[in-house]
Amino acid sequence: MATVATRAAATVMHRRMCLSPSGCAEGVKSGRSGCRLLTRRLRPGQADRTPSRGCPAGHGVWRGAEWRRETRGQVAIITGGAAGLGLAYARRFLEEGARVLIADIVDPAAAAKELERSGEVHAVRTDVASALSVEAMVDAAVKRFGRIDVLVNNAALFAGLAPTPFEHIEEAEWDRLMAVNVKGVWLCCRAVAPVMKEQRSGRIINIASAIVAKGTPLLMHYVASKGAVIAMTRVLARELGEHGIAVNALAPGLIMSDTARANADLTGFQAPQVIASRAFKREAVADDVVGAAVFLASADSAFITGQTLIVDGGSVFL
Repeated sequence: MATVATRAAATVMHRRMCLSPSGCAEGVKSGRSGCRLLTRRLRPGQADRTPSRGCPAGHGVWRGAEWRRETRGQVAIITGGAAGLGLAYARRFLEEGARVLIADIVDPAAAAKELERSGEVHAVRTDVASALSVEAMVDAAVKRFGRIDVLVNNAALFAGLAPTPFEHIEEAEWDRLMAVNVKGVWLCCRAVAPVMKEQRSGRIINIASAIVAKGTPLLMHYVASKGAVIAMTRVLARELGEHGIAVNALAPGLIMSDTARANADLTGFQAPQVIASRAFKREAVADDVVGAAVFLASADSAFITGQTLIVDGGSVFL
């Protein structure tokens, strides 16, 4: 059993394992009554991807029981869900027991096929900048699953951008980015609101960016669009709160997803500075942020709305 000194000196991942009211002898006592913690060492910079297996006494698993009691059977729409962070959000929600609709402007069928191993998933080709397309997406979710509990507004133009001084950004690129990153969020919220209002419940998670707090140069249109997402989140929280709908923004830092890595010009000019500015001085990967989205969809965040949760390894402090 690890001592307090050993745990303080080593990099470990604490994982809640036992839900037995009496606790479990194999664990290490935590601050939660009746709950124990086990620890295991991680390699430097590695996220924890190991599935929880429960305590030896068979009392249950924190992640497999506590979290899944909150998300099992929920219906989540993930826009931009065919690749990158959107695919990671979808996979994590499925792992937590939710039913997921992935929507993307590219054909999401292949992504859905990959995700079928994790749970019940449906794919709809969607252009979030088109009101008709978004309404069809919502109709498909209701027809397939009967309800909508969570909307993750993840679709955005970013990975394909080239760093550009603001005076040289093409007007057409500006307009297209705003149509997807800003108008798309509005259209998706507008489309799911009647369903959630009728249910008297719902969670909307708008994916913003920690870049808003930095004013990163050469990406003015992207920074402005994510600032708009945060502003809209606050308004939506006010307007939808009386209907039992929580609206929050999730603001990741630079996440080295597969789509981001594919654009070396975009990541190369900012990645070293971003890592240097972090308290945790390493690259961020999808596993570092997807859990925050599940938290905002869970009962643990039931009294949180209108807020922006920054997940960037300690680069921006608010």
